Amino acid sequence: MLDFGAGFYLTDTLARASSYISRVPIVTADFRTIRRTEWAVMEYEFNPYKLLFGNPLSPDENEVTVLNGLNLKYRNFPKHDEEFAKFAFENRLHNVCNESPHGIDIIWGVMSDNFPDQIMYDYKDGTISYDEAIDKLQKPNSMKQLFIGNQRICDMLVLKDVHFGKVENN
Repeated sequence: MLDFGAGFYLTDTLARASSYISRVPIVTADFRTIRRTEWAVMEYEFNPYKLLFGNPLSPDENEVTVLNGLNLKYRNFPKHDEEFAKFAFENRLHNVCNESPHGIDIIWGVMSDNFPDQIMYDYKDGTISYDEAIDKLQKPNSMKQLFIGNQRICDMLVLKDVHFGKVENN
């Protein structure tokens, strides 16, 4: 259950990626969670801005641009507003395993708060209403994320380094 659905996710700094993955538990095939003790972050060379905005014929957000023969559809969610919350809600509810793909190739935007999975479980259990879920998904988080939902774009990524770490005991 991810904000922008099934896809490949990146963030803009190693520190943010390391902080995020060190907090996320491992989810087993039978949906049990296990506390993470080690992590690895892959660092790529990739410039999504050049890919998206390199074409002067398509300067607006949420438009289709053509680059290297690719027709790319992208969106930007710069803040935790109702538009972001509803988009994240629908993906977390209906696009977990790419059951209902939105067809957007690249999305740059904010992340939902630290407990979006719990929000979705509470909604599915009837503990909170749709409106309450949307309100909770609008709470800010300092992290940004880049979603890639197109294999041809993933093929453009160039692996630069792999960083390993251990989760500190609290």
